[in-house]
Amino acid sequence: MRGSIAIIAFAMVTTAVPAVAQKGGVPEDYPLAALRNRAQGDVEVKFDVDGQGRAENCVVTKSSGSADLDGATCSLVIRRYRAAADSKGNPPPSTQTITIHWRLPS
Repeated sequence: MRGSIAIIAFAMVTTAVPAVAQKGGVPEDYPLAALRNRAQGDVEVKFDVDGQGRAENCVVTKSSGSADLDGATCSLVIRRYRAAADSKGNPPPSTQTITIHWRLPS
């Protein structure tokens, strides 16, 4: 399954990562080094979803060109991703591919 996530004011797909608190218009999850360098970009990652609905085995499949953004993406997905449950209340194991769009406020 493929998805796309915008990180302008960092909001992830509802089954992935909830929106985070912001200070000064910049999300707290934005890597500090990337902020200092004004880095922006799109990171595509692929990961497995286990029987509890959690992400594991995350790998960057398309880099943003920023090691800081690439590294933060898998870290964030592993920490926050929770798959939706099926009709029996169980998240089905699967493999997901999503793109996260890291953007600084204008």
